[in-house]
Amino acid sequence: MQDSTKHLVFTIPELVALIAQYLSPHDTSQWMMTCKAISHQLAPYFWRHPVLKRNHQAPKSLVRYTCHFQSLDVSLNKAFEFVMEDLPIPTLPTPHALVASAVNVGFPRLKKLTISTPAPDNIPTSFLLILYHSPNLTELSIQRPFKLNPPLIQLFLIVLTTQLPCLQRLSIQPWDIKSMAVFELLEACFNHPQLTDLQCEFSMGHGAYDPWFTALLKCLEDADKAKEDAGRPTGSHLKSLMLPDIRDGYPKEFIIPFLRSHVPNLERLRFPKVRWLVNEMDIQELEEAIAVGCPMLQHLSGSCCVDEEDYCMAIIATIRSCAGLKSFVGYDEEHPEIGSVIKNLLEYHAGTLEKIEFLEGGCVSSDDIHSIVTKCKNLRTLRMNPDDGPTPALRFQAVSVEWVCRDITVLDILVDREVTVPQGRNKIDIVIQSAQRFFAQVGRLNKLEELSLGCKECLEDEDFTKDLTLEYGWLGELAGLKQLRHLRMHTDYWSPMSHEDVEFMNTSWPKLEKISFGWGGYDRDEDHWEWLRERRPHIIFV
Repeated sequence: MQDSTKHLVFTIPELVALIAQYLSPHDTSQWMMTCKAISHQLAPYFWRHPVLKRNHQAPKSLVRYTCHFQSLDVSLNKAFEFVMEDLPIPTLPTPHALVASAVNVGFPRLKKLTISTPAPDNIPTSFLLILYHSPNLTELSIQRPFKLNPPLIQLFLIVLTTQLPCLQRLSIQPWDIKSMAVFELLEACFNHPQLTDLQCEFSMGHGAYDPWFTALLKCLEDADKAKEDAGRPTGSHLKSLMLPDIRDGYPKEFIIPFLRSHVPNLERLRFPKVRWLVNEMDIQELEEAIAVGCPMLQHLSGSCCVDEEDYCMAIIATIRSCAGLKSFVGYDEEHPEIGSVIKNLLEYHAGTLEKIEFLEGGCVSSDDIHSIVTKCKNLRTLRMNPDDGPTPALRFQAVSVEWVCRDITVLDILVDREVTVPQGRNKIDIVIQSAQRFFAQVGRLNKLEELSLGCKECLEDEDFTKDLTLEYGWLGELAGLKQLRHLRMHTDYWSPMSHEDVEFMNTSWPKLEKISFGWGGYDRDEDHWEWLRERRPHIIFV
């Protein structure tokens, strides 16, 4: 191809876009160094998703490329200095002051901004500068604490409501702002014209917040009245909501009217802690509010702690009032009681549930787990193996009925080899039969993509580590998992494995791309793991 023809190709935008999607950042940079014409054409694709990493200060010349940014992930303290141009920070910043400070700064294509670093004093104003000049931003994630003084907080709310008309998702993790400003933030978010996902992952602690809840509810009612007078739909556009955690809980006088009238489009809810649900009438009122006000609610998460009786009752009331839950994620504390929660989940939503997870420990019984896998035919994800706290386990002996969740793709559970031995029977025979039945059942889940297994260790039983071997265990029962991509072992199944076992994995699981080892890991020098790495150079060992 002649040089003139090469340049002609890069003058056609459609061809440039087609070529760019197959180029890595390194390849793109190599092409850009060939000539200015190609560099100019590929610059928008090279600068789409910059990541400003730790210990690297962004050059001020970077400002000339901000017009190409589509996402920006900032993870270092000095990352924002390239937009400041060494100008002083205004004492009382206003939008006009920001415009004067932002020389030649523009982010017209920026869709996603992530802040993942602790904020020194100069970052908040720089952060607001970027927000002010990102009119098409759709996602903002603040993952580290910010310290904003009251004028900057007010400025952030002004920018949020007037300069970010396209914002659809806002996620805020621990943020050092006054409690009153939180209510102002909530009001701004609830009335935002495009915001559909609000995640407030921070706590407000103790406080006398009831008057502010009353004021917030009044503001929402006034906003709905104005929308109704203008002939527009009332209520918030939010589809996913996580409210700030309040240690004393939200008063029912706020939560019930809020759910009844102000979030008609809600599909996903992290249910907040509620207080003063003291009688059956309150529970019935909450159920009616959710049934009428949140008809689209399909994804629910929340704590099931027995110490918080009001909270657990609210979760159960929400489960009962939903038309058809697709997912439930439970967070449990020191003394959880989730049997009644699971009972209601299966009674009302066994036909629709696709995802069930219990995190941070929990007292899920073996019978509860067995009920889930034998009743939820549409289940796609089941996680019952939290990283911390007490861990629920499925007893081998409980696997007596065929599982109906044949389309499940993610299974994460702990098993228990303890069995009840009838009089006159041999314990070893019962363990062997029960274990074989369990692994045969797992092997029939032919759509499984991620399998995470662990065993509840017993000092009297040292054979549990051999369960995933061909010679002594039941690895052969898993030959049908042709879609398996990730094998995760919470307990030491890997030490007894031999070359024969690893060769079985390579032959039987053609899509396997990741193996996660539990505490202690594996011996990198063992020949069979090196053999597997040679056969699959892209496999990941964790």
